Amino acid sequence: MSTIYENKIQSIGSMAKEFFSEKMLILFGNEAPDGLKDYCFGIDVKPVNGDIKVGNTVFFNNQSYKITAVGNLVQKI
Repeated sequence: MSTIYENKIQSIGSMAKEFFSEKMLILFGNEAPDGLKDYCFGIDVKPVNGDIKVGNTVFFNNQSYKITAVGNLVQKI
């Protein structure tokens, strides 16, 4: 397994954790629209080494999760 993307959470919107009950989280760079920032985990946008797609695995603190959906901006840099 190779690493496609690596990042660290820089900020957590006041409502970001509300999506955990839906088994969802939103990662967004500094350009997140004002109406969405409260619902996002903020990251610094970095280059992607491959395609981020449904079925990939994402790791948070050494815990793995399957990606079940991605937004249409996921590959935009």
